[in-house]
Amino acid sequence: MKESTRELYLRPLLFQENITAIILIPTLFFFFLKTSEGIKENIPLAILVAVTAGTIGLIIGPLVKYVLVKPAIDLMDKEKCSQQEIQKAVRSASVLPLAESVVVFLRWAPFAIPICMGTFYFKGLITAPEALFGTNALIMTALLVVPFFYLASENSLVPFYQHCKMKGILDRDMNLFRLSLSQKLFFTMLFVAVPPLGLIIGTIYLSIATGLNLASIQMGFFIILFETVLLTFINGFLLMKSLKISVGRMSFMFKDMAKGEGDLTKRLEVTGLNEVGELAFWFNEFMDNIEQIVGHVRE
Repeated sequence: MKESTRELYLRPLLFQENITAIILIPTLFFFFLKTSEGIKENIPLAILVAVTAGTIGLIIGPLVKYVLVKPAIDLMDKEKCSQQEIQKAVRSASVLPLAESVVVFLRWAPFAIPICMGTFYFKGLITAPEALFGTNALIMTALLVVPFFYLASENSLVPFYQHCKMKGILDRDMNLFRLSLSQKLFFTMLFVAVPPLGLIIGTIYLSIATGLNLASIQMGFFIILFETVLLTFINGFLLMKSLKISVGRMSFMFKDMAKGEGDLTKRLEVTGLNEVGELAFWFNEFMDNIEQIVGHVRE
């Protein structure tokens, strides 16, 4: 397997899927087993439907990711490529984070709900309130993982953006899909804050509808708190990663220039399509102009 495939596809895929499985799957199993006798008494069936839903997701998710990232992989494997090839790869890559976010939501909610909750409900193993609670839990779980998938996908494309330099991309109006830093921050906070509240409200509803003793699942509330804090930390790290790389290096270069020790041949690495990437790109363009002016003066 080529290094570009591992860097842009395999490693990010394993990171996304492993984090999701480690954090979210145990939480769902805990709540389902503690809130439904029908699921608790039919664990083999629960495992079967969970594996079925997971298998479908593990086919659709990686397939969508590979299709969209393939042009970027092909471009990184070439020594020379045309501007049209670069634009095609960048356009495909710009859609990848959103596509992965939508797909992971579909995997956990619309696809998993009929397979998991539908199977138990139509077999008469769970009541309607329990089915509604399970549906709510799957939807809230899907929303919780959406910003993580978006940010992880976006960060996985940094080597590609650094490779293609973005010349002829960021200095043209290509109508690429991209979220601003403020938009990403807003949606990340929204999707991290709402799902835990949704799970708690769903649990209270189930308690009222079925007489469930909330004391029996109090550990679940601590689990929700733990996974929320952990995902907040991971999302924050991913959100600030590219910002720290570009802005930190720019600050260092300006400091050298102010002391009269600046190297006009140095350039920033463009790490994305957001404001940070545009800042790095136009800073490099500015440095190119300064270098040309200094060169003319010396002549």
